[in-house]
Amino acid sequence: MSAQIDWDYVGLVKKTVESEDFFGRAGALDRDSRYPYENIDALKGIGVPSMHIDAKYGGPGHSAATQAKVVETIAYGDPSTAACVNMHWVVADIIAKHAGDNEHMAAMLNDC
Repeated sequence: MSAQIDWDYVGLVKKTVESEDFFGRAGALDRDSRYPYENIDALKGIGVPSMHIDAKYGGPGHSAATQAKVVETIAYGDPSTAACVNMHWVVADIIAKHAGDNEHMAAMLNDC
């Protein structure tokens, strides 16, 4: 059985990447070695940082397949932003492994 992809959510991410002009900013961000604050803020606005967090910790619990399509969509606009999002997800996954028996770790997931 394959994981379901939420194509509506992927479409929302694509619309955000395009309307916020991630591609147009990418060169300057890389040239200036600057963190993509504007891009990350736009993605926060549609819940990308917490998209894979399980519902029991306050997230929507999107599938790994949806997550893969979302990061691919972000990468088409700005690969550096996609890398930042992926690193955030890795840390959130590590926290989630300990959240079941640690209320402080569970609380951190609510803030993702």
